[in-house]
Formats: sequence, structure tokens, C-alpha cells
Amino acid sequence: MTLIRGNRAIANHAENGLALHLFKSLGKGNGNEYMGEFSCADMFERTQPDVSGLDRTAIVFRLVPVGIPGEIIEAEDRDEDEADLSGSLAAARLAALAACKPSNDDLGQSAPRKIYQRSRKVAHYVLMRAEGECESCEKPAPFLKKDGTPYLEPHHVNRLSDGGLDHPRYVGAVCPSCHREIHSGAHGALVNERLKQRLEVIEAD
Repeated sequence: MTLIRGNRAIANHAENGLALHLFKSLGKGNGNEYMGEFSCADMFERTQPDVSGLDRTAIVFRLVPVGIPGEIIEAEDRDEDEADLSGSLAAARLAALAACKPSNDDLGQSAPRKIYQRSRKVAHYVLMRAEGECESCEKPAPFLKKDGTPYLEPHHVNRLSDGGLDHPRYVGAVCPSCHREIHSGAHGALVNERLKQRLEVIEAD
């Protein structure tokens, strides 16, 4: 499977911290329709005719809209998900880094579920990495969740919306106050940029 130019950009969008925006062609001369932001769940090859009618090997990407409610998928097999999350910070980081790489395995699994599982691994690591402190204001989490862990929210520094798959260097664990300020505050862009710079230092290899 050869990935060049646009195909490589789609496959590696999460690893590179780039949002994937999908447009649908409305026909010659009719422009395009914006379909929204998506995440690439996986990819596979299949034979199909090209514009000349000749068979060729095509790369097919399974894309999932960003923002599918995780609660719907989570309710299906929550115990399995919890067992799949790494217990140590080092193991959680390795799992998160692997999760945001392009995949072509387990095509029998639904694309939304695959994105959900991979995104959870990234969020799990990011929250562990923060050690209970907001990665923006550096203050302790405002309260503990029912399971006893600090309440912080994953924030994607390169996206308008929070969701979908992303590399840990582009996801911060922030308190609700900082999160709202980033999205709605007068100085939100500045706060987001400072967080982005801090994450680059934290995740520097």
C-alpha cells in the first residue's frame, strides 16, 4: 500500500495533529458541500475502475464524523474498554502513540467504535500525564470524579471542536474554567497558544 501526497495526509492526520475536513462534490461547476470534520478510522485496498474504466488498486479510507456521542458506544462494553487501558504512565503513552498511527487491521470492527477506542487511549494517557493538575493554569483539578480521579477535560489545541483522534502533543488536560476560556473567552486564542507551546515541551522526544 503506497501512501503519497493526499493519501498520506489523510492516513497521518491524527499523528500530525491536523484536522480532517470533508467536502462532497456536487458535480462539475456546482461547487462542493462541506460535510464536517472527520477522523480516519482505518484504510484498506480494493480493486475498482478508474476514470478510464480500467481496473486499478484503490486505497479506501473509513472516516468517522467527529462528535459521535461516546456514551452510545461506551454503554455497549464498558468493562472491555476499561480493561484495555494501560495502568502505568509509560505504557499509557506507548498505547496513545500507537493509537494515532494509521491502521488497516480489524476491518470487521465498526469504524466509530474503533475511533472511540483509540481516542480513549489518547485521553487516558493525557489525563494520567497531567497528574491531577490543569496543564493550562497548573492548578489542581477542581474536584474528584466518582471513581476518585481528578476531573480534567481533554482539549485539542489545533481544532475548533474537541473530539476525534489526535496525537498527545496536541491534546491537553485542562480544568473546566480554562477549557471554557479557551473556547469562549476574549483571550482564548492566547491561552490556547500558551497551552500548545507547553505541550510541545512536555511531549518533546
